[in-house]
Formats: sequence, structure tokens, C-alpha cells
Amino acid sequence: MNHAASVRHFIRWMLLAFVLAAQAAGCSRSIESTNNAASLRVDEAGIPKVLRSHTVRAPVQFTVEVVPEKPRLSDELKMTLTVRVEAGVRVITPPFGSSLGDFLIRDFYEPLKKLDGTTEVQQQVYTLEPMRAGKLTIDPLTVTFYDERQDGDKQPRMIESEPLEVEVTTMLAEKSPSLADLRPNVEPMALPSSGPGRMAWAVGALLAMLLALMVFLGLRKRVTIVEQTKTPQELAWNELDRLVTSNLGKVDPKQYYVELTGVVRRFIERSTGVRAPEQTTEEFLREITTSNQYSENEQRSLQEFLESADLVKFAGLQPRAEDIDSSLQRAQTFIGASDRKLHHEVTL
Repeated sequence: MNHAASVRHFIRWMLLAFVLAAQAAGCSRSIESTNNAASLRVDEAGIPKVLRSHTVRAPVQFTVEVVPEKPRLSDELKMTLTVRVEAGVRVITPPFGSSLGDFLIRDFYEPLKKLDGTTEVQQQVYTLEPMRAGKLTIDPLTVTFYDERQDGDKQPRMIESEPLEVEVTTMLAEKSPSLADLRPNVEPMALPSSGPGRMAWAVGALLAMLLALMVFLGLRKRVTIVEQTKTPQELAWNELDRLVTSNLGKVDPKQYYVELTGVVRRFIERSTGVRAPEQTTEEFLREITTSNQYSENEQRSLQEFLESADLVKFAGLQPRAEDIDSSLQRAQTFIGASDRKLHHEVTL
């Protein structure tokens, strides 16, 4: 969850705690809780209902799922894009943005790719917030794919999801006021007296919650600043550390090489601006050669690393344990050498 969403949820809990404190001090007015989880509509088995679009264009299956089916304006929706392709088919998923029609994108992440037999499963998970009530439409989403199998045409193809209509209601949608519900005036009621002890307790609780909010926002700001000041090398080392500790090289060597080359490509993009993750190996190496960002030795090392990884990812080569260790060392050496070069240029 991102910074803004965390602050919003924290404030909600703070307000709820203050309401409970006010009730303990003698307030008689009831307040309705707005817990998002309670708004999920479920079937007879207790499973939330899902809006779903499923499209098939061989050799690709594209599914879009949105839950809850009928959210309230205060709810956050979870939208999951799932792409299933046969081995050897390369997929380019939709780019991440800040909004999607009448929905704000509050959070986004991509789980690690999975294998289901010979089928590769790739996902994107969005957290959406509706900007208004009514019938809102999630426009069709497009995925581009290349059939790079031995008998494939290797030409760009597209598969598109169906539009999804989401009906967003308000808190009072089912309790709209009516003139028939009006009642005659009643005699004034005396409010219960509250002692000074209860009032002081309520004021103290409010001050404590405001202090906690200030501390929370300060900590979140410090964490955000630290994340934004990390160098491309530091980010790459963090990704390599997570990859090594996941033990993916022993469980699924092909997916391990996909993730390992992804770390190197993202490092190059952050360091040079070259859009490495969106290019084939041949296109990427050609651009690196013409951009003069790296020396000939670094270009040769990078070419050997990427081409050996392609043999595992696309040609079905089964790497040995020493091959996996050697590829990891090549990635570490390239990331370290590139960072030293950048540091040297800055300090001249």
C-alpha cells in the first residue's frame, strides 16, 4: 500500500477511536462504522462476487477480475490482470499509470511469474478508488504479445479485454430520505450531564491521538525520503538479495533467469534512461552499442550474460548449478562495475 493510502487508513482508525472515546464520555449519538471489508457482497458459500472478463486469442488467455462487484464510494477495489501464455510467447502488459477512467490507482504490484505445466502465468494487481458514484466503466485493456516459438511468426499481436461496468453506490443509497418518514416535533430532551473527569479524559485521549498521528506522518516521510534517495546500484542489490533468498534457481531455473535479467535491465534503465525492459536482447544490445554508455569490455560482458540467459529462457537449456552461480556473479560484477564508472564521472 502506498503512502497516501496508509495515511488515509490511519486517519480512519484514529477517527473511529475518537468516536469510541466520545461514547465512553457520555455521548449518546450513534455513529455508523465504514469498514470497507463489510461492503463485500458474497454468494451462498461466503465468497465475494467478482466482475470478470475472460478473452482468448491463441496462444494467449487474458482475464480481468474486479472485486467487490458492487462497491460503495468509500471502498477500494482490487483489479487483477492475469495473462496465461504458452512457453516461448513474450508478453507486454499494460503500462502502469496514475488513473484508470473514473478510478484512481492507489497501489500496483506485479507478483513473480509462475509456471502451470507448460503455461506461464503473469499478473498485475491494482488497488482502485472510485472518484464518484454511479455506473462507472473500466475500459478495455490491451496486452501485446509476440509468438517467438519455433513455428511462430514473431509479429506483434494484441488481445483486448471486455469493458467492465462497475456500479458504485453511496453510503445512503439504500436509505434515501422520504417525506413519508417525517415525524412531528417532540419535546426538547435534557442532555445527560457529564462530569469534569470524563471531559478531561476525552480531551486527553484526543491530544494523544493527534500526537500519535504526527509521529506516524513523520516516520512515513522519513521512510519515503530514504527510498527515493537510493542509488540504482542499491536498488539492484536489494532485488538480487531477494532473488537469491527466494531459492528460485533450484525450484524454477527458467523463471530465475527471467528475474535475474530483469534486475540487470532495470538497473540499466535507472542508470542510463535506456528502456531496457521493453526491448528484445538484440534491440537492447544495439542501443547500448550506439549510446556509448559502456566500454567495449562491459558491452561484451553484458552480451554474453544476456545471450546465455536467453538459451535458458527460450531454447529450453537446463543450466547446471555452477552455471546459475556463474550467471549471478556476472550480474553482480556488471552492476558493481557500472556503478563505479558512474561514481568516477561524478567526482571528476
